[in-house]
Amino acid sequence: SAESLKDMFFSYHGRLNRKRYILRGLLVYVLMSLANGVMGIMTESSSTGLHIMALLLLPVVLVGCVSSFMLTIRRWHDLGKSGWFTLLLFIPLVNLFVALYLWVKKGDEGPNEYGDDPLA
Repeated sequence: SAESLKDMFFSYHGRLNRKRYILRGLLVYVLMSLANGVMGIMTESSSTGLHIMALLLLPVVLVGCVSSFMLTIRRWHDLGKSGWFTLLLFIPLVNLFVALYLWVKKGDEGPNEYGDDPLA
């Protein structure tokens, strides 16, 4: 079934398998990198107008951060764990191992307390 963009990127309900987590996360990463790059170029200018326009891109970056957290919460749900484990990403060095774990660990087979198996 076709999901809406809101359900795909801004919902913490349900589960998200590895493939969708990686692909959607990559899309969010590319969009946030573009926005950050444009903001960086604009702020290096001496123009006050460009500085103000750079600030207008800040909500895009914030939306990307929220989306990234929602995707990660749903990935934890696919592993049968609480979304609170997302907070591990704030711990330096630990975050590298957590990200790797989320990329490679197969989700629970069959339904779990967070929903049906997304591969079923």
